Amino acid sequence: MYGEISFIISLGLILIIILTHFNFKNKLFNFENNLKNNKKNFKNKIDIMQNKVHGNYKKFIGPIDCKGKWKCNDKCIKTFIVDTYPKYGGNSCPTGSYSIKNDICIPGTDCPINQDCIWDWSSCGSNCDRNINIIKPSSGNGIACPKNKGEAQLIKNIPPCLDDVGRGQQDCIPSDCEGYWGSCGSNCKQMWIKTKDAVPISKECPNLGSSRICTGDNCENIDCEWQWSPCIGNRRMDVMNENTGQYSKIIINQYPKGNGSSCPVDYNSLIEPIC
Repeated sequence: MYGEISFIISLGLILIIILTHFNFKNKLFNFENNLKNNKKNFKNKIDIMQNKVHGNYKKFIGPIDCKGKWKCNDKCIKTFIVDTYPKYGGNSCPTGSYSIKNDICIPGTDCPINQDCIWDWSSCGSNCDRNINIIKPSSGNGIACPKNKGEAQLIKNIPPCLDDVGRGQQDCIPSDCEGYWGSCGSNCKQMWIKTKDAVPISKECPNLGSSRICTGDNCENIDCEWQWSPCIGNRRMDVMNENTGQYSKIIINQYPKGNGSSCPVDYNSLIEPIC
């Protein structure tokens, strides 16, 4: 019996919670709608107030016409420069490049003269290459200067730098880069060392940054050979290393070469056999 009562009470509480939850969602939904409506009404009121203000300005001040002046730009085209924009129903600004006075721009007086770009290829540099040499820039409606060497090449072929040999451009005689193979390193490799750039410098040095394996007796891969020093009684002798002058309990019979295994540095870390 008590179990049935507990079940009924629990079911009632669940129903109350569900009803309360849905009621809360409805209230939240209504609140959001009211907020949106108030925002819209507030904006409408602001628009009405602005229209009234503009109407009063137009009534007491009158319409304000567009003010400005016609001016020739760097392309010798006359355009209208606005100083004051129209308000309250005033006359609008003229658009486009047409002048109501039909005035024309006079090159050299009202605007730059229509001058084509004057340019040529520069003399050869030390790298046997030429650049664009602007003698006089364009102005007005003149033809613009080339933007890059590729565009300039389409207009005027670049002359080869060999034409300048014998006229102060001796550095432009083509030549390959020069260098030699260096000495063998401890890793039995030798690097290629550059001594002179190629002319022009756009030519590649084929061995630049290259390395190769050295050959010869000094480049054999020999491992370190060592042994423990002899014992005196129950104690191992300290033997002086002739190369370093330091005493240790190991004797180096053969130092490593090439990529051979190295000798122990700290013999104390080794397992010393008992004398």
